Amino acid sequence: MARRRASNRDRFFWGILFMGVGILFLLDQMGYADIGGWRHWWPWVAILMGVAHLILPSRPKDFGRGVMWILFGLWFMAADRGWHGLTWNNSWPLAFVAIGASIVIEVLVSRLDPGRPEEGGDAPKIS
Repeated sequence: MARRRASNRDRFFWGILFMGVGILFLLDQMGYADIGGWRHWWPWVAILMGVAHLILPSRPKDFGRGVMWILFGLWFMAADRGWHGLTWNNSWPLAFVAIGASIVIEVLVSRLDPGRPEEGGDAPKIS
């Protein structure tokens, strides 16, 4: 029960943080705020979050989330810098690729250690 409470508190914190950053970026786009040079390095935050999930995993889902964050960060960087002609308008399907890759990685990692319980209960053992 205490672990669930801590998890909810962490998720709440990250939710508030993401909403704040999103509002700041929106205000910048609308001309009400000027975030300057931050606009070009912020994708690294997503990449570093992904690396942290890969380095310090506590369950198979962390590997999937790590891959997803890294791919999202690379997508953000590619769209922001116009790599290979990618823009926000033509590169949005990459979000589906990142989410799909996270699901596939999570399943593959959980098959490597099927006895490890997933969050919320015991995982059934695969024979």
